[in-house]
Amino acid sequence: MSKETELFKDIPNFKDLYQISNLGNVKSLSRLRKHYAGGFARTKEKILSNCIDNNGYYLVNLTSNNKSKTHQIHKLMAITFLNHIPCGHKLVVDHINNKPLDNRIENLQLISHRENLTKDGFRRNLTSDYAGVCWVKRDSKWRASLRINESFINIGSYKDEKVASEIYDIAVANKHIYKSNNSEFRKIINEIHNQC
Repeated sequence: MSKETELFKDIPNFKDLYQISNLGNVKSLSRLRKHYAGGFARTKEKILSNCIDNNGYYLVNLTSNNKSKTHQIHKLMAITFLNHIPCGHKLVVDHINNKPLDNRIENLQLISHRENLTKDGFRRNLTSDYAGVCWVKRDSKWRASLRINESFINIGSYKDEKVASEIYDIAVANKHIYKSNNSEFRKIINEIHNQC
């Protein structure tokens, strides 16, 4: 097996500060920085260390204009190599092989949030084959939920997984009637389901 060639590109909004490679490594570029004792000192170019967040993704800390912020590496990869412009949940960065620590550019793609939840039969919630449905152990019920305009909406909990899926499908088809009132939306969706 041949070793892949590592190619670095400037990270947009961090030009001349940081670069990221097609293999998912982030490096800080050599540059002049203010020294705490006065004057300037040149920093050395170096590959940055990363850590893993609670969702199992690699994180890296980048500083610009004296402000430090943590970024998920797969999102930096998509911005740099796939020309991704973050847009909430319309498009998400997906790991093709479902391994969140494999940030090689060949393993990343942009897909819709819904596709990401249901792709290849991979179950994000590990409890249901239906999109928008998950098992809530505490309640011993299936919960139907979705995201509308950055708001997470719990549509309801049901004893039957298929009913929860039907409710979810009705909610998706009628999300245009959502008016920032979760309980009113739940009531309407359940009334529509009862009429079916």
